[in-house]
Amino acid sequence: MKKKKQKPESMLWAIVAAGSAMLAGAIVQKALNRGWRAVTHEDPPNVKQLPIELWRKALSFTLASAITAGLATLLSQRGAAAGWEKVTGKPPIRKLKAPGRS
Repeated sequence: MKKKKQKPESMLWAIVAAGSAMLAGAIVQKALNRGWRAVTHEDPPNVKQLPIELWRKALSFTLASAITAGLATLLSQRGAAAGWEKVTGKPPIRKLKAPGRS
């Protein structure tokens, strides 16, 4: 089976989307840690200390992390798509395969 050749435009979009997601992830991690310290006046729960951390604290931080990461992903991808469309004049290329199909 031959592999389809990707267009340079789709490869460039993949790089732009991945870059925006990585940048958003780094920003979110710093903001989440600072926000946790501001609200609780403690350091965020440490993965290495999870067996001794209180469940409530660990679950609260996990929930805050998940919500923040989800929002950051959504905003970064939409922002990247808006920027792409502004620069190229076309919406980004998105071809999603259904699970289980090749």
